[in-house]
Amino acid sequence: MPPAPKLPPVNRAVVRSRSANDREEESIYNIGAHALPPAAPKVKVYHAAPISPTSSGAVKARDHANSSQISNILNPVNGVREAQARQGIKPYDHARSNAMAVKEASQLNALRKAAVEEQEKLQGVRASHKCHSRRTGQQVIIVVCTSGARAASDSEGQAANNRNFLQENKLGAAAPQRAVRNAPKDDDAAKYLQKKDYGRIPSYLLDRKLELAEQVADAQRAKEAALIPPGACDLAKHPDMRLAGMRLLPEEERLETLSILERNRVDVERALQSMPIVIETPSQIRRKDEMERRLREIADAVKIFSRPKVIVHV
Repeated sequence: MPPAPKLPPVNRAVVRSRSANDREEESIYNIGAHALPPAAPKVKVYHAAPISPTSSGAVKARDHANSSQISNILNPVNGVREAQARQGIKPYDHARSNAMAVKEASQLNALRKAAVEEQEKLQGVRASHKCHSRRTGQQVIIVVCTSGARAASDSEGQAANNRNFLQENKLGAAAPQRAVRNAPKDDDAAKYLQKKDYGRIPSYLLDRKLELAEQVADAQRAKEAALIPPGACDLAKHPDMRLAGMRLLPEEERLETLSILERNRVDVERALQSMPIVIETPSQIRRKDEMERRLREIADAVKIFSRPKVIVHV
């Protein structure tokens, strides 16, 4: 077993016993008996850098010092132009500047156009034109010379001096003679009005109308045949209801029949009510039976014609 390590020696402070005089000086009853030395003031010096005017602290201090915040709340600024006006700066009028720029551009374009037209006119005056006389058909050369123009050669100058340019210009600018149209020998309008079929409908239109009417009739017959219940007629032998002896009663006729039946019922009931209470004679009995039978027939007919679709014999 290895030996235990040695620990370093511990420095033990020597406690000195206090004397009786020391204990008396520290007693609370001896406060003020012994004069204490005056306490020297403790001075601490701090080196702080001054606040720069652009720092956030200076800005906050300046914002808290003035009353601009209350002014902004009571009278808010609407836009950059109003802010510039409050600072005494005149806002730039962009609309007026744009209008002036457009006006200047239009004036410049007008001047350019006028200059181009003037140049074209000058070129047209200086150039020589060749045309044909509208009366004679001969070729005429019109030459307009300016004061500063020079002849190309002496021969051309002599030939130009011998020509009558005024007469040539008159011939070239003369109005053309219009050819006279020959009047028609026959009156076409009168000939057209005297036609045999004038004012009549063409035959092909009549044929087309008949064809359309036949198609409509066929469609109506097919629609009526589809409404006939099975067993009402022999449609296998007679696909057309008219050939089978049946037809669909139109709505107008059905309503008119119902109104007639209602009037007949009222008349029969009035006649029946006018008869005596006691019926003894054979004639009265026969008349009463006839009126009751008539009322039953009217009731059956009303029941039939009250249906939405009624098919009757032709």
